Amino acid sequence: MLRTLRATSFLLALLFIPALNASAAFVDALIRDFAPVSGYVIQPAGNEFIIDLDARQQIAVGDIFSVVTPGEKIVHPVTKEVLGTLDTVKGLLQVTRIKAGYSYCRALGAVSGIRNGDVVRRFQNIDVDFWDYTGQGEQLFKELQATLPHLPWQGYVASQKNRPATPALPAGKSPALYFVLTSLGLDVRSPDFEIIHTYPGSGMRQARISPAPAISPAAEKNDSAMITRASDSGSETYWTSPPMKGTPVGVETGDFDGDGKQEIAVAFGDRVEIYRLAGGNYQQLATLPLGSAMRAYHLDGFDLKGNGRLQLFVSAVTDFGNTAGVMIESQDGQYRITRKDIPWHMRSLTLPGEGAVLLAQRMGGQGREFSGPVFRVRLAGTELAQGAAVEVPPKANLYDFTPFRFKDQKLFVCLGDDGYLNVVTPSGQVVGSSVDKMGGSESYLEVTEEVQSGGESLPAYIPARIVVNENGEIVVPVNSGFSLLSRVRMYAKSEVKAMKWDGSALRDAWHSIQEKSYLADFRLADANNGGSKSLVTVVAFPDYNPFSARRAALHIYKLP
Repeated sequence: MLRTLRATSFLLALLFIPALNASAAFVDALIRDFAPVSGYVIQPAGNEFIIDLDARQQIAVGDIFSVVTPGEKIVHPVTKEVLGTLDTVKGLLQVTRIKAGYSYCRALGAVSGIRNGDVVRRFQNIDVDFWDYTGQGEQLFKELQATLPHLPWQGYVASQKNRPATPALPAGKSPALYFVLTSLGLDVRSPDFEIIHTYPGSGMRQARISPAPAISPAAEKNDSAMITRASDSGSETYWTSPPMKGTPVGVETGDFDGDGKQEIAVAFGDRVEIYRLAGGNYQQLATLPLGSAMRAYHLDGFDLKGNGRLQLFVSAVTDFGNTAGVMIESQDGQYRITRKDIPWHMRSLTLPGEGAVLLAQRMGGQGREFSGPVFRVRLAGTELAQGAAVEVPPKANLYDFTPFRFKDQKLFVCLGDDGYLNVVTPSGQVVGSSVDKMGGSESYLEVTEEVQSGGESLPAYIPARIVVNENGEIVVPVNSGFSLLSRVRMYAKSEVKAMKWDGSALRDAWHSIQEKSYLADFRLADANNGGSKSLVTVVAFPDYNPFSARRAALHIYKLP
């Protein structure tokens, strides 16, 4: 789900794979062609059935719908909340003709007991196989899974074991949807193996293998006005790291091992990498895989043990949609995952008058990513425990507020659902807003909306980090660029802005240069062990190729 355009700063580390036309167009087509759509059977029509969907819902001839009957309710044993239903699949229908207000469908295979008013769901309740005839399509498979998470994908390895030597309908196989990758492109075939969608390759261009460069001291640049204070200009030092593979979800800096030096941790969906930059020497210290069944979405550090070392708290979710965070710390000279399956969203935050605290919040039921109060995390013996609740604005979740004081008045700065930066009182009154939209994050949770005609898996995006520094400046990233509908975010331009609240309006303080990258996270810290704070950002570069992993890098700017 997280892809955009091509970057030019570093060499790509890619496999030989066919490239489709523009990545944006490819993803746009996938989302359009396979977005979840639900409707109802109107009536039978001879050997066909009429459903209440047409081109306005972006359905197309060849689309496949499962006909389901909602069954027994799934009820949470403690909260008694209805989480969903155990559905019964009556059969599969395929669209043959589209009219104004309705469409005709034919039955695929045996159907039984279809009635007027039965629920139909597009491309759901049907197995999805990915057959790779290039031997180099596993990355594309991962991209498809991320872009279309609501499809019931079979595993990559299992699909390859069961695919025939040449593309053909297997004898005796239960109905399935087939994504078939060949040297000519990607075909999607129906259960009877008819092509319903084709995504051709782009002139069979190959992406050349370039080995990932070994980590070495990265160059310092002296670019004009890398960070510009309002009504000022000049040259500021800028440092960038060698490339990393993937789209980052967070960055943290601090003394992780107690040696008095600052380290840098970068979290990706599947791992955490730890580095140190000192005296121009950039060194990788550790890589900690998180496990194939987990995906991280947030990173923060906090010295919960009070031993002078930051522990890293990674908020993560399992493939089943359950929060399962981990704690990473340095022990006996090595970095280790020392706690798993932490059942909370987690965040470190500075509270005015109190200092840094570790906060958490629980995940809600179906369709709700947050539930209950935001609370302090404490140690009860050797276990993590829920502590006292903290005051937050009404309806705020763990990630979308940052407190600050203005002339002894307690306020919060929040990113609204509309993308504007708001200054909010403890009662929830908005007393000021930014002129332009700010924030923007590609880090997300997957939630299932509970709707009458069946739940749909949707991304719930985590708000971007907001920091209020010691000068009272409100520092926030600004991501912009390409985005597909409201379900998929892919940013291609970014900068960091600092605003100052004067009691009536937010005023510009300073901003970094706009770059062609997605800014995933940032810190204000002495990341290079030089004795003064810098702006530390972790960014992901755009990529034209939808099959390849994105590349990331750390940037460090001298603050004004």
